[in-house]
Amino acid sequence: MRPSHKVYTHSCVCGRTFAPLIAAVLILGFSATSAHAGNRKFILFTDMEPDDRVALNLFAGAHPPEEVLLVGTTVKHSGRKKVLAQRLLEQVGYKGVPVIQGQGGHPEVYLEIASSKAARTYAQEGENILSPRELQEIEKRPYSSGDLESAVIRALEKNQDVEIVMLAPPTDLVAVIEKRPDLIRKIKHIHIMGGWIEVPGATALPVRRTTYNWNMDPGAAAKLLQHEEIPMTLYSSHVFKTSFSGGSINDKNYPKIIDGFRELQTELPSIGELKTATLSWDRHIMENIPVLKPVIEPFAGSQFTPTDPSVVLGIENPKIIEKSSRVSIRMDLGDLDPARGYSVNVVASETSNIHLVDKVDTVEFESTFLKLLKRLPEQVRMNQVNQHGCQRLMNEIF
Repeated sequence: MRPSHKVYTHSCVCGRTFAPLIAAVLILGFSATSAHAGNRKFILFTDMEPDDRVALNLFAGAHPPEEVLLVGTTVKHSGRKKVLAQRLLEQVGYKGVPVIQGQGGHPEVYLEIASSKAARTYAQEGENILSPRELQEIEKRPYSSGDLESAVIRALEKNQDVEIVMLAPPTDLVAVIEKRPDLIRKIKHIHIMGGWIEVPGATALPVRRTTYNWNMDPGAAAKLLQHEEIPMTLYSSHVFKTSFSGGSINDKNYPKIIDGFRELQTELPSIGELKTATLSWDRHIMENIPVLKPVIEPFAGSQFTPTDPSVVLGIENPKIIEKSSRVSIRMDLGDLDPARGYSVNVVASETSNIHLVDKVDTVEFESTFLKLLKRLPEQVRMNQVNQHGCQRLMNEIF
């Protein structure tokens, strides 16, 4: 319960007399909120593509900043992604959460795989969000950094039961695991987006081929999957392409979700800039893959894939996972289809702690999505009050 504004601004002697008591109550209130909310501890990895922006907004609607140890940006120009992530986090009231730059590189350093080319060559991040001058200055900064690896090591050293939210290639996390395998025990769970799609093979059976996140660092993805002792939930691309019409959330199949975003565009800058980022992304995809233009153009700027957001929704409401199975997954780095990606072998394994999402409950998906979207404005306000309220109120009281 919030005290009235008059209590904050009262200037009489009585107000000053009770100011220490008021301040103490407020501080205890904020501390209690933090203590209650901070039971879980998360490290998030993002590449700041539009789908990640959706996921981060939903995460902010479900979790206070006290639960986030840090956010890491990785792949391509991870320095630019850091600036964009900091901006988004400030908009959702996560200003105090550290944003750390991770590994990256120019597009040409990544493997040439046709199915990932459009995403790999996208370099318009931040246009119409940051000023031209800001973008020029950012372009001068390093594309890659080892800071994220060091920050994750420090966070795991100091904390237990850390949950990893992996919305990007696992480059930096794998570097940590290889350098400090003793820290694996500090990881409670990895919620990971990645996986494969199924494409026609030489026989009647389809072949699994890796998608973007794993194509951008296949070596790291393959190494992470070998750590079956770590509890993981894998949200693979192939499930969402079949569970959701065309693998997209748009006006046609989920109008309530898209309308929910429209209603928040003017109220929340993070949602307004999501629209800008999505439109830029869609235009780039249509220019690079003309065959997709008839599919994308009707919903340009108002659509996204559900996989990254589902990672967050699954954390909030495990009921969206209608079916899952324990599996062992191996990527064959010697079997590369330049058009698609690496082959993937998946077998059932009761000894593995990797849980593959086999089926999504789309009703639970939509209801949980709408709940978090509706909660987001108030949660943002609460986050901002928790960060700045005590100092502001103390200043006004005294």
